[in-house]
This record gives sequence, structure tokens and C-alpha cells, in this order.
Amino acid sequence: MRLTVKRTWLCFAAFSFMLLCFHGFLVFFPWSQRSTVQRVCGKMTAKPHFIEVEKETLLYSAWFDDRKDQNYIRVLLLTSRRMYPPPLSCSFQSGSSTSVASSYYYEINWVHPKRYGLFVASCVLSKKLHSTPCFVNISLALSSGQPSSSVVLPVGNTESQQNIADTGRREYGICVPPFHGDVSPATVIEFIELSKLLGASYFTFYDFEVSENLRKVLNYYEDKGQAQVLSWKLPSYITNSADVHYYGQILAIQDCLFRSLNHFNFVAFNDLDEYIVPLQYGNMSSLLHNIHKAKHCGHCFEAAKFFRLGTELSRTSTSVTQNVFHRLRKPDPSRPKCVVDPQRVFEHGVHIVMQPLKYKYSTNNVDWNVARIFHFSPGCTCTPPCKEDLEVDKTMQKYGEQLRQNIDMITNIIPLGE
Repeated sequence: MRLTVKRTWLCFAAFSFMLLCFHGFLVFFPWSQRSTVQRVCGKMTAKPHFIEVEKETLLYSAWFDDRKDQNYIRVLLLTSRRMYPPPLSCSFQSGSSTSVASSYYYEINWVHPKRYGLFVASCVLSKKLHSTPCFVNISLALSSGQPSSSVVLPVGNTESQQNIADTGRREYGICVPPFHGDVSPATVIEFIELSKLLGASYFTFYDFEVSENLRKVLNYYEDKGQAQVLSWKLPSYITNSADVHYYGQILAIQDCLFRSLNHFNFVAFNDLDEYIVPLQYGNMSSLLHNIHKAKHCGHCFEAAKFFRLGTELSRTSTSVTQNVFHRLRKPDPSRPKCVVDPQRVFEHGVHIVMQPLKYKYSTNNVDWNVARIFHFSPGCTCTPPCKEDLEVDKTMQKYGEQLRQNIDMITNIIPLGE
């Protein structure tokens, strides 16, 4: 009898403890935010989206950053440019204690001043915390004089670098700027399949607006574990030209940089009409292993600009890279692109590494004859006298047969309709 009573009390105590823990989780992490969390902390995959704290202030994502002596939570946000951004503080739960930290702002993309600024707000993590926080409660003092507003975000990259085996990393991934306008599904399929032949194994896309057919293509690659597609829907009052540079492209680059920290040895930031092509190595992995040194944070490549000529102009329904073969003899100085080690870069721009993590790191400018960007802009048509500056380059033909087979296989699987 006593044994039965003892077991009953033990079960009741255990149940009560679990209930209290669950209640504490609910208090710290509201239902409105929990819908984005798919897995437990440490192996969590979040589906981020812009959260409007107040009009003209939007949070996107939060990241654990342990690459320096001091650990931080880096919060990515967009807010209207003013003399002082809204004061932001972070509170963290670790064990039974709560820690609160103020933040300081760093503006990215300052070379393109628009109505809205793109910022990284850095909150210092107290060394007294027992563990890395899974979530951060972000509070902002609103500019309208209203009470502070708070939002809970999951914290990405909570796995410490010391606990990640090199075998858990992918070698080379590509981040693509937010989709907008009329993007052809065929263009995306060619980009992914050719980039895979060149050495990429994973792609991160940002969905500003896509067609139903393009969504089918993206869903296919997500289901295959070869891509992730993240929401990038901005409020209707934020326009492209006057308010934010190129749909907030730089903030997406910064998010993808942090998103890649623990998962890729190298990551590139390409548009859909750009390919980094190794000329003296079999693929990008081989190239990067041979040129990457301890002092390098990344490698930047000059661009070869291709133009459509004559019959090439009428081949719009076929693979662009297998039908456009005329390029400028000299590099296009306005279009370099880089591949970086995300562990060694704090801020990346569209065409250059804006800020290495530490000053001891430098950018390597890769020789034009070793590797280069092949840029197939759809608007690049050529008439005299530019033809005199062009030469034939059929490098991409060596990938042609395999590329055609891959594209045919994908288009037979995905029902794109009319």
C-alpha cells in the first residue's frame, strides 16, 4: 500500500513539474510566434518573415554569433532612417534566470541611402548565462511615444562552432536575392541545374513574389533537400525605388550570411543570370580548396559579360547558357561577385566583402584566367560598334549534354501547365 501511495505521489510530482515547465515556456514564447518553429532548440529550422513592430520598423531574424571573444545575438531589422533608430533591448532565458541587454546598431548598405535603413542590432550575451538561449525577447521603445513593444524570435545558429563536426557542413552553397517580377521557371531550373554541375549543392531563395509555376519548381527543390525558400514579403507602403534599395537585397544577403555560418564552408551571392565558372579546375570545390588560404575571408571574381547576337536573339525558349556565346574581351569592372567563408565575414555587399570579421583577413581577387563570372543578362543585346569588342566563348558547351538531360528530367516531373 505504501509503495502504491509513494508511486502515486512521484507521478503527481513529475506531472506538476512538467506542467510548470510547459507554463514557463508558454509565458516566454507566445503562441503568435511559436508557429514558425519546426524543431527543438539546437536543431531548429525557422521559417522567418518580417514582423512589423510598429509602422516603419520590421524585424526579420536573430542569430547567435560566437565568432569573437564576446558572444552576441545579432538581430536583423529594417526601419525608417532617422538620427537615432528605436532603442532595442534583448532578454534571454537561461535555466531559471533571465538576462537583459541593450543593443547597439550597425547600418549595412549605407552606400545606398534610402528612406529605410537596414541594420544589425547586436545584443551582448552575458557570460553568466548557463546555456545559449533558444529564443530572444526583443523590446523596442516606439518612436510614437507608445509603450514598448516586444517580439519573441527564435535564435538561429545556437550550435556552438566547437560542437559542430566538419562532416556536418556542406561545401558550397549559393544565396539568391529576393525574387520579383516575372521570373521564368525555366530560368530558375537552368540556374540550379547548371550551378550544381559547377559544384553548388544547396540554394537559398527569398520569395518577394513568385508565380504559381515558379512556386512548383521551388517546392520541388525544397522537397529534394537542395533548397530553402524564405518569405521576403514587405509591407505595401515600402516601394522599391524610393524607400529601400533593390527590395532590401542587402538585408537578405546579411541574413543568408548568418544563416550559412554553421552549415557551409563557402557561400556565394549570385543573381539568376550569373555563374561562377572555374576554368582550371573541375568544379568550385576543387578551385576553392586550392586557392583558399588562412588569411582569406573570401574570393572575388571578375565578370565576363555576354551579349546576344543575330540568331541568338530568337532562341528565347532554349537554354541561355547553351545558345549565347559572345562576350566582351575584357572583364566588366562593374559586376564582380564573391565567394566567402561565412565564418570570416561580418558584412557582405552585392559585389564585394564590405567588412571581414577581423582585420587579419583579406579578400583574394582571383585571376581572370583561373575562374570568372559568366553574366548572361537578358537585356544584353549588341549592335555596332560593340560587336568589335566581342569574342566567341563556348566554355559552357562542355556542360551542355548533362545540363539538357537534367533539365528534361525536371520538366517531365514538374507539371507547369500553360
